[in-house]
Amino acid sequence: MSKSVDTAPEVSGASACKMVVGLYRRAFAEFGSRALWNIAEAPEPTRTEVLAITRQLRTEGDMNARRLAEQIEYTARADL
Repeated sequence: MSKSVDTAPEVSGASACKMVVGLYRRAFAEFGSRALWNIAEAPEPTRTEVLAITRQLRTEGDMNARRLAEQIEYTARADL
């Protein structure tokens, strides 16, 4: 008899929703040269790629970048 195990949805291959992609594009437009200089902007980012930029926004950006990182994380996780 097999047990049912609840697992989190796979996010690495899933496309991010339009709202999350919009925030991702905004991050590159506003903070690309300061905080995201070493990350290439993906044409069709996955949730994983979107979430990956939040750490860089926090460490290399200002308070506005940090707030955007929080908004990206909240929106991306709500989309799961």
